[in-house]
Amino acid sequence: MLLSRFQGGLLGGQIGQALWSQTTAEGLPWVVLQDCVLASLIQTGQFSLQDWLDRIKQRDASLLQQQHQGNSAEVALALFPVCLFYHENLPRLREMLVQGATFWLGPQDSLDFLLGWGEGIARSLEMPNHPSALGESFSPQRDFLRNYKGKGFDLQQIQKPGKGLVQVIREVSPHLNSGDAAIALALYCFSSTPDHFSLCLQRAANTDAYAPLTTPLTGTIAGTYNGVHSLSLVRRHSLESSVTLQAARQLFQVWSGVYTPTEDLSLHPAIAGSGQLQPRPSLSLISHPS
Repeated sequence: MLLSRFQGGLLGGQIGQALWSQTTAEGLPWVVLQDCVLASLIQTGQFSLQDWLDRIKQRDASLLQQQHQGNSAEVALALFPVCLFYHENLPRLREMLVQGATFWLGPQDSLDFLLGWGEGIARSLEMPNHPSALGESFSPQRDFLRNYKGKGFDLQQIQKPGKGLVQVIREVSPHLNSGDAAIALALYCFSSTPDHFSLCLQRAANTDAYAPLTTPLTGTIAGTYNGVHSLSLVRRHSLESSVTLQAARQLFQVWSGVYTPTEDLSLHPAIAGSGQLQPRPSLSLISHPS
């Protein structure tokens, strides 16, 4: 189930991004940044800001000139693999997100919604796949506003039954910057129909100017919650999707402690007897330096 959620989250974000591929030239290129942090986690077994930046430099050195130019939604998408990798250790997750986000976030953007998003993703990986459990894991008031120091905007209000998308956009726009608004709208689009991936994406695609970020954010969280089997069969079996699913499997195997970078991953499925798969902090492996 957990592997399916790793795969669903990465592929769901990719599907959401594909709906708005024509706009990816604008803003922070989070797709490239996400690819590089994913490769770094798989090869080093930990999050290292320097290794991440080195890999970005190898791909396109000019991207580093966009330091401090990203918004919270772009950075949240870029750092999504970190949320998967550290989901069982929230203090460590927050530390890693701060390290990564500090390099990219613009001076007018805060960490509040980004950290809340990361913790919400982490909780979604540990909860049963049932809508009744959603409120326990994704509480906007608790997860997104715990440290939010905005001008009194109550994100809980957009979750009230009976509020349509147009009304929610009108309520969000005056109070939040574009990145935080995209995160808030993604939460709304997901929580309205959490167990229907396609409906979540359809709703996100109608968020006007926020759609290029709201759609991949929604695909990411809906895919994580529902797992890869909730996604379209056609989407799951395209060539690009196969690469994404394999990368997600590699990340899962590194996280679970059964992967050495020089090994053929296909020969080592992440299956073991009871008590043998331990959280990473308790393991001492070549791929997890202590």
